[in-house]
Order: sequence, then C-alpha cells, then structure tokens
Amino acid sequence: MAEIKAPVVATLTGVQSLDPVNKPEPSPATFAYVAGPKCKDEGVVTMTSTSKRGIGTGTAKLTVKTPMMMMCPAGETWNADTCMCECMPKSCPNGTWDPATCQCVACNKTCAAGQTLNLATCQCETACQIDPIIGAPDGCVWVGSISITSESSGEIDDPAYATHTSWSFSYNASLALTDPSPTDWNLTGSVSGSYHEVDTFFVCPSTRTIDSRLSEDQASFSFIAITPGFLVFSVTMRPDDAVFTGTEIISDPCQGSSSTSEPTGLLGAIDGFPMPSGPFSGSTFSGSDPDALPNFIGMPDGSTARFNLTWNLRLVRQ
Repeated sequence: MAEIKAPVVATLTGVQSLDPVNKPEPSPATFAYVAGPKCKDEGVVTMTSTSKRGIGTGTAKLTVKTPMMMMCPAGETWNADTCMCECMPKSCPNGTWDPATCQCVACNKTCAAGQTLNLATCQCETACQIDPIIGAPDGCVWVGSISITSESSGEIDDPAYATHTSWSFSYNASLALTDPSPTDWNLTGSVSGSYHEVDTFFVCPSTRTIDSRLSEDQASFSFIAITPGFLVFSVTMRPDDAVFTGTEIISDPCQGSSSTSEPTGLLGAIDGFPMPSGPFSGSTFSGSDPDALPNFIGMPDGSTARFNLTWNLRLVRQ
C-alpha cells in the first residue's frame, strides 16, 4: 500500500504543552510533549490527518507517575496514590495521632457535665453511664459478647445391675450482641455440643452407646434484662437450637440381635442461662459465673452439668 502524504494536526487537552500544536505538519510528523510537574498530571494528545481517502485520528494519554516504591524517611511509607511519603499511624493511649507531624498529640480537652472525652478522636461525647434502676438510659444501647462453655466426664459402676457407665459432655457458645436497641436484644453466634455415653452390661455381655450432638452456625438467642435495682441478664435459646440429637446403638448377643440405631434426644433442651446480678462501673457491665445451672441437665452419676458464663457488655450511644 502506498504511503499517504497528508498533513497531521495535533491538539492538547490537559497539561502541560505540545509543540507544534494546532498546526498542520507534513507526514511523517514529529511532536514534542512536555508533561506537567505534579504527580498524576495528565495530558491527552489527539492527532488528525485528512486526505482524499478520509479522516484518520489517533489519541495518546500521558500521565505523570513515580516509581512504585520510593525511599522515605524512617517511620514513613510511600503512598502511590498521593505520590508522597506518609506517616504510619500509631495508637495513642493518651491522645490522637497527628499525620502532619507524625506524632501523638496530647488531648487536654475538658468536657461538660454528662460528657466524657473520647481520647481516640479527642472529642467530647455524651456519656452512657449504666443506670442502676433501668440499666440503659435514653439514647444508649448495649453492645458486647457472651460466651458459655461446659466440660464434664466420668464413669460409674452399678453393682445392683452389674453395669459400668462412662460418659463425656461438652458445650460451647460464642455469642455477640446484634441489632441493639434500648429494649430488645438479640444474640447470634456459633453453638456446638456433644454427649457420648457407653453402658456395659456384664451379666449377659452387651453394650449401649449414645452419641448426641448439637451444632448451629447462627443460633439465635434473646437476652432479657432488667430487674429494678439490679443488673440481671438471662440468655434464652430458641427451642430448635437447644436440643441434642443423635443415635442410640444397642448390641445384645443374648437376645440374638445385632446392633440397632435410632434417634435419641436424651439430654433434652438447654434453653436458658440465668445470669446473676454483677458488678458494673460507668458504662461497662462484665463478669462471669463459673457454676451456672440450666434446667438440671443430668449426668449418669446423678450430678448436673455446670456451665461457665462470661459476659462483657457496655453501653454506647445509639
């Protein structure tokens, strides 16, 4: 194909300069572009050539950039978006971080009555103090977490029936307070549990094995407070999230039968954990009860499962 000899005209939008600009130049044409002095300065050069065969155009976008990494003073890092060395933020227990000076600045504000100083922002905020009568005052809501755990195991012989029983039990719930409001609360989180029991009968050697489990990825709980004059919380589990279910396997050669398996709900439901009143200070209510007893979940030796409850709750502005 023969080379087309047609003039080329170049135009510039953006920064900084183009030479020659807006002038026809014989083909092949050469243009000199000078970029802007600042990071991310941009210029767009458009070239147009007109001949008997039509109009041809071409565009080039030029952006000022810096290397991906630049050497910065100690304590600073390179920000490729701003093309500047910037301070690495630090935690300031008694003040706020000032990026201009790369240091913590003391927060010495004095707040009015009923307000507290937020050291992270160095701003005065309306205080959410626990009311010993109603708990959460107007405009404040509870946030925080509750955990419930239990572990027990043992074995026992019963001479009267010539049996030996061994068992193990575990329970774990990690809950967070969600969708808080002054009057209604929901706890969501993961809940798991297991119960294993083996009964051995010696008169005619046979066994009974029970395996039950509880598992919920997002079990829902409600939590009820408040008795006037005390801070008392009660965790209540939904019934369908509380039942241990599994199988009961019996092997009895004396009866001429092999093992059988059927569903079992031996433990019943763990549906409530009453919390005793606990100490509170300012906006925080936290504590633990290492000997909570929900609904008398019985073990083979006549004891009841003990649950450890730990709560860490606080009031925040709604």
